[in-house]
Amino acid sequence: MSTLCAAAEPAAGLTCEQIFAVAQTALRYRDQGYTLNQVLAEMKGVNAEGKLTAAELDTLRRALTLAYLGNASPEEIALECISVRDRSKP
Repeated sequence: MSTLCAAAEPAAGLTCEQIFAVAQTALRYRDQGYTLNQVLAEMKGVNAEGKLTAAELDTLRRALTLAYLGNASPEEIALECISVRDRSKP
């Protein structure tokens, strides 16, 4: 499985729109001068209440990292998410 597919695979409790929003936010923080570690720490802080599963956090972390590093745009991640979701439908 490619890195993009792994990052775009929607975990049970996530939507492609949520993954897209996280990727967009990563770019905004990057453009404001935050480091990747700071952005990842912020994501962990958002989940302080433990509402996300480990799989959901991993998916978001991968999407955030891909977008932050410029390896994939938020749009590419969202389109791949939709494609993966549609392929997995019965």
